[in-house]
Amino acid sequence: WPHLKGDQMFGAKMNGANLWGAELQGADLGWAKMQGANLRGAEMQGAYLRGAEMQGAYLGWAKMQGANLWGAEMQGAYLGWAEMQGANLRGAEMQGANLRGAEMQGADLGWAEMQGANLRGAEMDSSTSFNPATLRGAGLKEVDYTTLTTDCARLVPLLAETFGDASVKLPCGLVPGKAPLEHWSDEDLSFDDFENQWHAWQRSLDDQPPE
Repeated sequence: WPHLKGDQMFGAKMNGANLWGAELQGADLGWAKMQGANLRGAEMQGAYLRGAEMQGAYLGWAKMQGANLWGAEMQGAYLGWAEMQGANLRGAEMQGANLRGAEMQGADLGWAEMQGANLRGAEMDSSTSFNPATLRGAGLKEVDYTTLTTDCARLVPLLAETFGDASVKLPCGLVPGKAPLEHWSDEDLSFDDFENQWHAWQRSLDDQPPE
């Protein structure tokens, strides 16, 4: 499967497949089963991945600009430094996903399920449609949310269910350590301290799965 540009692979079964660097630009991968697959650095620009099952997949450094990931199931997937500019992530299931350093400028995150997601360094801007269904239990560090156009009446309740620290640039008059972010750290924590405090806070939430 190394060269599949535009190929029809609707519903293909690729569970656990090694697709490192695969060329999947414009491929029809709707409802494909790719649980646990290695898609590191895969070229998936403009691919159709609606409803694709990618739980636990490794998508680090994958190129998914303009891809249609509507309703894709990416629970626990690794998406570190993935390039998802302009991607349609509407309703995507990203519970527990690692989105560290992911580039999501211009992406549509409407009603995405992002409970417990790691958003450290994830890049968004004014062109990002940031209106996930929930961010409960998510971790935020080294991100700038001051350019988001999400209405404060919507954004504040979302962020109140996350954990972050003083490295986060916040809009809407929010201040780390002060209500409604009283559980946030008012310091710029080291990586280890952030991970420890974030996961300790997650464990305090009765609806968060155990580590």
